[in-house]
Amino acid sequence: MERWVEGPGGRMELVEMPLTPELFLNPQVGDNMTQGSRHVNTAREIADRLEDFFRPAPDVLVTVFEHPSGRPLPTRREIEETAKAEAQARKAAET
Repeated sequence: MERWVEGPGGRMELVEMPLTPELFLNPQVGDNMTQGSRHVNTAREIADRLEDFFRPAPDVLVTVFEHPSGRPLPTRREIEETAKAEAQARKAAET
């Protein structure tokens, strides 16, 4: 878990700590529950299965991404541009 805490001189610092039952049951505003390797592996496996299932549907995009604290989510336009580029690359690879 990540939590912003006040450090020396009042400076805020991001601290990473193991998630305990007490921290889980008493969250503070701004706490960030990070995911471990099991979460990441499971998400990738689910995405792989969805990609296989939807492969025949050209209008379906399956994405998996992490959202690290402090980084903005991609915009719809960025997602659509990425999907278009990937579709073009697949089409070029097929020919």
